[in-house]
Amino acid sequence: MSLGIDLAGRVFLVCGVARGGIGGATARRIAAAGEYGIRANTVSPGAVLTERVKSRVPPANVESNDDVKFTSVDQLANAIVFLLSDLASGISGQTLVVDSALSTKFCGGGRKTATAC
Repeated sequence: MSLGIDLAGRVFLVCGVARGGIGGATARRIAAAGEYGIRANTVSPGAVLTERVKSRVPPANVESNDDVKFTSVDQLANAIVFLLSDLASGISGQTLVVDSALSTKFCGGGRKTATAC
């Protein structure tokens, strides 16, 4: 899943609806499987600084962009490892947003746009 589920405005409508279905399906499946000790969660990343992004985005935009703080691949992986660990044994049926506060900046903070929120 990605941030599109939370930013499902006109621009993200189709993507947001599809990804929202994944989150809903995860929650419903765990309701049925939870009695067997099975846990399931989803991770919703924001802008992740992958090798592909590095090859396509000018370095100046990655390093000094005040609008978007990229999440590193390691930060995303650490969140997933946490959810898979025993430390998260009490967490199930949830969506963990890993976006370096991108969603709070655009939809919960001071900057809101009609197409993004």
